[in-house]
Amino acid sequence: MDDPLPPDEDLVFQELLRLDVEPNQVPPELFEGFLLRLANSVGLPLPRARAALQGLIDKGKFDTSDESGEEGVRNEREVLRELLLHDPEIRDLLKEIVRDIAAGKT
Repeated sequence: MDDPLPPDEDLVFQELLRLDVEPNQVPPELFEGFLLRLANSVGLPLPRARAALQGLIDKGKFDTSDESGEEGVRNEREVLRELLLHDPEIRDLLKEIVRDIAAGKT
């Protein structure tokens, strides 16, 4: 079971849940303003809100993966492509398909 959060972290965490936002979703250029508004909305001084947010991040309360869904799909496609292109049977089959397509166009 999770340990209870310190009061500042709990305030910040509840506000982030209410807003339905994770810190890694905020663009870097807007983060400072977001943090200031977050501090104001929970009634904490900025340094305490920043420390609470960092504590939540350090505890793994947010998905900090940099890989978005689109990037994940792209990486999966690259892996599959590499696997397929290095398989001699698949490579020969692809050459045959390309040859058939090229022959049909002329």
